[in-house]
Amino acid sequence: MDFTEQFCRIKDKQISGIYPNVVQSTTYDPMFWKKNHTIWISNTVGAPDQPDLFYRSMSMEEAELWLGRNGYDAVIGDGHQGFAQDMSYSLKYMNGTKAASRYPVMLQFHVPGYVDKAREIGVANGAQEEGVFCFGIGWKSKNGAGTNTAGLKTLWSQRADSNETARIMKSINKTLSPPFTLETVRSNFLYQQKIINSLIFIESIQGVSVAAMPDVVFDKLMKVQKCSPKPFDTGSIV
Repeated sequence: MDFTEQFCRIKDKQISGIYPNVVQSTTYDPMFWKKNHTIWISNTVGAPDQPDLFYRSMSMEEAELWLGRNGYDAVIGDGHQGFAQDMSYSLKYMNGTKAASRYPVMLQFHVPGYVDKAREIGVANGAQEEGVFCFGIGWKSKNGAGTNTAGLKTLWSQRADSNETARIMKSINKTLSPPFTLETVRSNFLYQQKIINSLIFIESIQGVSVAAMPDVVFDKLMKVQKCSPKPFDTGSIV
């Protein structure tokens, strides 16, 4: 299912939870959106600096994975893949001249308890960018200096051979050359920490919403014929 089809289905309230324990809370009625410069911003997004909310502007391909219950397959191998608690910081990625093609959608993630869980495996904090801490789950993440904690050792022993770890390894290797192997990861606690941090983030998600998108993208999706003939249907998804 591509993003356009997901847009239509979510707008018409045909999709409920897509992860275990996840509530899909996005609404697409224009009454729930406000126009800010060239960006449509959902009025349903959380308040600024709410610690359990994270934002990321991303490609359509990545958004499709997060919205399509495939978060394990969304972890990238060639970047930090940061999630910021400051929505305004993430919006900066959408304000460039190529924003509509490079970062056409911002998602809001409700991830209660993630920061505390990350610290338990030795992730001190996220990478600081322009005064904002961005917690990265990508293979080249630049989170604060990690330590080899008892919590990390325990979780790695439990999850090293899991299907979810295998999916993350496969995902990161799509853009890595040469690819990393599980045996390589077993010998390096910092690599283990990257994998476990990704797992913790994904499995702590309680809600995913579309928070913003360039107006040209929003308008294009609203004009797609296969969407409901009631493009301005109101309501939210629970």
